[in-house]
Amino acid sequence: LEWWYEIFAKEDIYFLCTEEMKDMTGQPIATLATQFLGLPPYDFGPVVQQGAYNVGGHKGYDKVTTWDTVQKEEGEREEENDNKEKETSEKDESIPLSPEFKKELFKFLNIHNERLFEVIGRRCTSWATAA
Repeated sequence: LEWWYEIFAKEDIYFLCTEEMKDMTGQPIATLATQFLGLPPYDFGPVVQQGAYNVGGHKGYDKVTTWDTVQKEEGEREEENDNKEKETSEKDESIPLSPEFKKELFKFLNIHNERLFEVIGRRCTSWATAA
């Protein structure tokens, strides 16, 4: 990201945390639109509350996918991943991670996450900070 800042002014790059895309008030999108893009104020709340656009297998910005459907599909994907993990562990092909290694891994990632937050001047609240 720092090399982007060498080419573009910091105020010309907007960083939106993933969790903000699910904010049902529409405020993060409104901030992006008004403060960054310079568009007139607009209440995105009703639009965001309808659901998500262009997600998963639902292609197109003209078709809304309800939040219930998004959550259901996310749950199905998580269940699929859990089943794959179980199948893999049953085949004994997985590499178990010790609590010590997980702690070390999070420590390593946290250093980079903190640097990112410093560079962009804000924090992403849902990012894990400990194992």
